[in-house]
Amino acid sequence: MSGETVIGGVQPGGWLVAAITVAGLIIVAWINSRASRKMQDQVKQQIEETNQTAVQKTEEVKEAVTNNHPTHIREDIDMLLALLREIDDKANSNFDDTRKDIGGIREELREERKVSTGTRTMLTNHLQDVAPALVEWHNRQRTSKK
Repeated sequence: MSGETVIGGVQPGGWLVAAITVAGLIIVAWINSRASRKMQDQVKQQIEETNQTAVQKTEEVKEAVTNNHPTHIREDIDMLLALLREIDDKANSNFDDTRKDIGGIREELREERKVSTGTRTMLTNHLQDVAPALVEWHNRQRTSKK
């Protein structure tokens, strides 16, 4: 830190710290967005797998109804209804979890925005306070080199 002049309690180049802070906030928001998207993709995949299972079970029941088989059709229908209830319960549970997760992410983003806004306001106020001193220092530097 030799040779740098401190003006108003801030060293010239302090804007770099502010820029790094803002960049960090942007990165955090981006990471949160990616995590939310990944979670949504996982839920979609689970729903697709559940739907495929339901289609397979439906085909099995269809085969049992159209061919001679040892069980009664009522047993097959009861099994199918139980499977559909299970699928419905899983889908509802997954959607509830996803809603909660998304709500949590939204809350985190609101907090990050508050922090970002506060930091931006603080930096703007500080820069407005130190700007005249920086201009004066810069002008002195130019005149002293002449």
